[in-house]
Amino acid sequence: MGTSSAALPILPYVRPVRDLAILPIAIVSEQETNNWAVPLRMLHWFDPSEPLFDQSGWHPMVLYQQVTVAIGRPMWITSSLRSRYQGRQARSAVNEVNDYCHEQIEKLLLKR
Repeated sequence: MGTSSAALPILPYVRPVRDLAILPIAIVSEQETNNWAVPLRMLHWFDPSEPLFDQSGWHPMVLYQQVTVAIGRPMWITSSLRSRYQGRQARSAVNEVNDYCHEQIEKLLLKR
């Protein structure tokens, strides 16, 4: 009998990216059509992990003819934020980034 072993991928060592920024972006619909619906199960082809797409029913389809892409102020990932994310304060670091992005996107949308 032969022996078998699972092959493990060999990943190169990747250094952290220096001078990393998160850029909040808002996509604003200027002109759209919202008159079709597609079966939810059809959307399963695009995202098989989404449980909603395993249900029967319909989902509205929006076609965007014209959009404006608005770009907010970047949030620079500092060494302090990075160490919090990699340590015991990961949740608070993620919440900080999330809150910042939400605030920036809200400002971008209110300018419209």
